[in-house]
Amino acid sequence: MSSFSKDYKTGDVISVAFFPHQEDKTQGEPRWLICLEDYGNDIYAVPLKSNLSHQKHHKDSFVIKKDSNEGKLMKLKNDSLVVTDRAQRIKKVRAIIHGECTKNLMERLQNLIPRQGNNS
Repeated sequence: MSSFSKDYKTGDVISVAFFPHQEDKTQGEPRWLICLEDYGNDIYAVPLKSNLSHQKHHKDSFVIKKDSNEGKLMKLKNDSLVVTDRAQRIKKVRAIIHGECTKNLMERLQNLIPRQGNNS
């Protein structure tokens, strides 16, 4: 069984109690994330969504099937949309670590998502 921890790292799939909306950072919701970069006190993360119909609204987003090899390694509960245009830097908080990403997925994300320094 997973427990809350701050010991996650780049490539981990985590869930947090609050991930801010880009439009209004005071608003947010619980969200599964992929940790793209770990800065110690902050992380750069990309959110996952279970509502696949949102894909048409997000450039370069893509779906990972829960029953695929990647989905199983990530321990996804649902087919999930990787929302690449919503990656952002957030404060590192206690989170549940569910699984991890493959090297191929991390390389794909690095090619699709601008480095955090260009996005802050």
